Amino acid sequence: MSLAAIFRRLRRLRPSLRRETCKRCWRENPVGFSVSDDVWRTVVPARHTKHVLCLDCFDRYATKRGIDWVAQGCEFYGVPGIWLSPTSNCC
Repeated sequence: MSLAAIFRRLRRLRPSLRRETCKRCWRENPVGFSVSDDVWRTVVPARHTKHVLCLDCFDRYATKRGIDWVAQGCEFYGVPGIWLSPTSNCC
């Protein structure tokens, strides 16, 4: 049995923990946030408007554009990991 086959079997037996991933820096998001659509469209470059961004990347874009997005209203929330069942089609 090949090493790849062993890893596939192990992945099916053990559920994995996943979080949202920022599509700019590819890190897992430790905290979620929400801003108005107007702020999002003003801050985020067009290539990322339909993607998940982490707070750090969003803040970098806002700072680069001189936008105080916190003063315009935002919400923060925890981003729990998602348990994927062994029968999940993902991974």
